[in-house]
Amino acid sequence: MQFLYICHHDLTRGFDAVRVKRALNRVPFVVFQGSWDHATASLGEVQLPAAVYAEKDGTFTNVQGRVQRIRRALAPLGESLPDLEILARLAREAGLCLLEAQPAEVFLELAKNVPAFAGMSYESIGQSGQQLG
Repeated sequence: MQFLYICHHDLTRGFDAVRVKRALNRVPFVVFQGSWDHATASLGEVQLPAAVYAEKDGTFTNVQGRVQRIRRALAPLGESLPDLEILARLAREAGLCLLEAQPAEVFLELAKNVPAFAGMSYESIGQSGQQLG
C-alpha cells in the first residue's frame, strides 16, 4: 500500500492550495498527524490528533538552530496524544517491535546518530537551550 504520512505541517502555507490538493488526491491514502485543523489536515483520510507543545515533554529546534526543552504543563485535551505515543501505537498495530522510550531516551539516540546533535543531552540543553553543532 502506498500512502503519505504528514506530521503537523500545513503544506498550503508554503505552496499553492490548489496544487497541494491536486497532488494529495493522487496519493492513494493520506494520514495527517497534528494539533490543528487546517487545509492540509482536512485533506487526510485519517486525522490523528496530536498534543500541542504544552501537553508533552521533549525538545524542538527553532529556525535559528537552537535546541530547547519543552515540559508538559497540562494533560492532552480530548483524544490527542503526544507524537511519540502516536508513533508507538502505530508501530504496535503494524506488528513492529518498537521499544517504549521516554523523550529523553529518544533524544539521546538522536544525539548518537545525527551529527548536528552530537554530544547533546537534556542536561546540556538546560534551561537556555543549546545551539546545534
